[in-house]
Amino acid sequence: MDHQFLIPPFYRAPVERKRMAARPCGAVALVRIGREQLVPSASLGRSVRNLALVDPRVMRVGVLDDELSSEEHHRAWTEFDLHAVTRVSRPRLTEFRRLLTDASEAVGRIRRRLLAVPLGPHVVDGIGRLVAHGLDAQPAAHLPDRHVRLDSRMPCPAASEWFRLGKALHAAMELQRQDASPVTRVADRLGYHDGSSLSRQLHGVFGRRPTFVRPRLGWLWLLDDWWARHEQVWVRRERG
Repeated sequence: MDHQFLIPPFYRAPVERKRMAARPCGAVALVRIGREQLVPSASLGRSVRNLALVDPRVMRVGVLDDELSSEEHHRAWTEFDLHAVTRVSRPRLTEFRRLLTDASEAVGRIRRRLLAVPLGPHVVDGIGRLVAHGLDAQPAAHLPDRHVRLDSRMPCPAASEWFRLGKALHAAMELQRQDASPVTRVADRLGYHDGSSLSRQLHGVFGRRPTFVRPRLGWLWLLDDWWARHEQVWVRRERG
C-alpha cells in the first residue's frame, strides 16, 4: 500500500478509504518514504500527488527513514507535496498534534492555496500574519477594493472576511494544539473575551463549534470548508 489513512479522534488504526466520509474532516494519509521511493522510477510520488487531487482535504504526512540525508529529506518534502514530515516510525496522537497544528508551517501552504484567487499582496500578507500570530497581528481591516483583489471583475469577499479567516485558522490550530486546556483558557491566551467569543468566531467562519474542531487536527479541511461556502456566494454573484 502506498499510504495509510488515519482518522480522528485517535489516529491509530489504518482505515480503508471507503470507510471514510466523502468529505473527511481531519483525516491523514501516512506515507512511508525511504531511498527506494526517491528514485526517478518510483511510482509512489505520482500516487501521493494524485491523492492531493482525489482527496484534497486529507493532510499528507511523510514518515522518513533515518537513513535519509538532509538533501533527501528536502526532496521528499517537495516531491511528495507533503504537509508535514517526521522521523518517528510509528507516530501517535501527540506527534500528529505537534505536526498538524504548527501555524508557522501552515502559513506557506495557505499562501500557495490563495494563489487560486487574485488577491492583492496586502491581503495575502495580512492573512499569513494572522494565521501565524492570531490577534497579535492586526492588519488593516478596511483596505480599498483595489488592494483586496487584483482583478476587479471577480466577486470576492472584503478584506475583513479574509482576515477573519486568518484569525479563525490560528485559533483552531491553537485549540487543537492545547488539547488539555479548557476552551476558556485557550480563548484567554489568544486574547478573546471569553470561550463563547472564540466559539462564535469558529462557528461564524467555519460553521463548526470548538468541540467539533478540536479532535479533527489540521487546517486543511477547515480552509476547504470555508472555501466551499464562499465559492457558492461567488458563483451566485457572478450569475446574478
